[in-house]
Amino acid sequence: MTPTSRILIVLSIILLPTTAAAYVIETDYQHPQTYSPNPSSASSASSEQLKESAEEQQWNTREARNEGFWANMMNRRKLDQEYKSGNQARREKLSEIRQVCRTDIRKANIGSMLPITQNCYRAVLSSELEILRKQKHYVFSLTGPAGQYITGAIFHIQNLSDAISAVIKGIDSGSYQSKEDLQEVKKSLAQTYLPNKDIAMTQVRISRTLAWLNHIIVRLETVKNNTAPEGGVLAKIDMAITCFETEEEQIKSLLSLEDNDTLIPAFRQGQSDVKFCIQQGLEAALLNKELEQANAEN
Repeated sequence: MTPTSRILIVLSIILLPTTAAAYVIETDYQHPQTYSPNPSSASSASSEQLKESAEEQQWNTREARNEGFWANMMNRRKLDQEYKSGNQARREKLSEIRQVCRTDIRKANIGSMLPITQNCYRAVLSSELEILRKQKHYVFSLTGPAGQYITGAIFHIQNLSDAISAVIKGIDSGSYQSKEDLQEVKKSLAQTYLPNKDIAMTQVRISRTLAWLNHIIVRLETVKNNTAPEGGVLAKIDMAITCFETEEEQIKSLLSLEDNDTLIPAFRQGQSDVKFCIQQGLEAALLNKELEQANAEN
């Protein structure tokens, strides 16, 4: 396999995680470089050795995070697709239930308004509960996100599920005696439980994206070190790696945001910025291909 094809394969994988997202970077990372310490300065040499040792350790940590990532992602492609299509179907069903409910409530007379509203809301909640059950199972088995974000998402999914189950039980036992009671319950779910679940799921997506970026950086480093590309190509690969590292740090910083309305657009912008890094990598592949063709003609 030529260096060009290796580079193209590495860059093509960034197109795969569009439905989700990666490992969180637990340590700050500095790109490993080759240093030439001044032999006349023992303290300088010692400092450089310590720096190289720290960078080597950080790189080993990066490689360890990447261990088995690609194979696991490939093995679960069918599961990802099944969840995506199934979730779409479940949400379409929920939308249909809501539409029928709106029609029924609009046609209801004063005497039947409350029981129809209760039955409709129960049907909506039951459908939402099924969506959450499937989501919890899916998140639990995800490859890439750091354990803390999977745990957090499962915790908040379960909290919301328990709250919904309690409301359904309350409807069945006749605890809500007016439309206002139901509206208050809806408000509580929307303000107390749903935001926590939503931000936890966004953090899962961010953490998974970080795993993808980590994987791409490791793969590009492997291409660079194992194929010995020519100087111009090497420089472009280094630029691409630096670009991916920069975006990795930017996206990692989003995990500290606590407002989902701010987090989601910032995350989308980060994903868009990664495209510039991909372009730099493609330029490296193109230059390498041109050089290979020129060498073949000579």
